[in-house]
Amino acid sequence: MIFTLFATIDSVTLLGAMSGLLGCAIVLLKNIADLEHDLINTSDFMKNISLASKAVHLPLQLINHVQAVCRSSGRLGGKCPEG
Repeated sequence: MIFTLFATIDSVTLLGAMSGLLGCAIVLLKNIADLEHDLINTSDFMKNISLASKAVHLPLQLINHVQAVCRSSGRLGGKCPEG
């Protein structure tokens, strides 16, 4: 039962991290499209891109943390899904 609990926490954390990465990619692509169609100026574009590129670090840290916990616990023989 304890492995099921850990697997569920692992899966939910990875789902959240991947959703965060998808959200950051959507924001980046939207800003690029807005810049191409002259809906925003260059300074707003740079501000928004800077914020989105910083926001991408949180989901990546979550993925790295899940992999580190997985490897240290020895679950799956130390083999974790690559992220």
